[in-house]
Amino acid sequence: MTDNTVAIRLSDIVYRNLKERVPAKITMLGKSMRPTINNKTRALLVSCNIQELKKGDLVVCGSGNHYVVHRLLKVRKNVDGHSLITKGDALLYKDRPWSESQYLGRIDSVYLRNNWKKLNSGFGYFMCILSPFTGLVYYIAGKFAKKA
Repeated sequence: MTDNTVAIRLSDIVYRNLKERVPAKITMLGKSMRPTINNKTRALLVSCNIQELKKGDLVVCGSGNHYVVHRLLKVRKNVDGHSLITKGDALLYKDRPWSESQYLGRIDSVYLRNNWKKLNSGFGYFMCILSPFTGLVYYIAGKFAKKA
């Protein structure tokens, strides 16, 4: 059994949980959501209709074995349903629009400092306001680090 097989089976469990509206615990990897979310942060992924999403929510979008957790900037209604506009907090640019079929769910809580923190509280919206600035700070810091 390879790691890919394990990943596929784990994702099947996540899909089944979401279909049955049961929250799924996941581990997020990467740096695109820093400083809000760090590499290997645990999170609770929940099923949520697109119509229930709010600006600032952390959403999971992708296909196959590649999914990203980025902040929702806007939901657009179009001929094919909806598209989601997202961006990583540490990134300068928005993602390409995600189609409704690429949307998997919403991050409800993250595990920080030995506690589960709900993101639909003031914490999530506070980070949404800071999001454009954090990407710029990381970009400038990277430029200075390369010169040093």
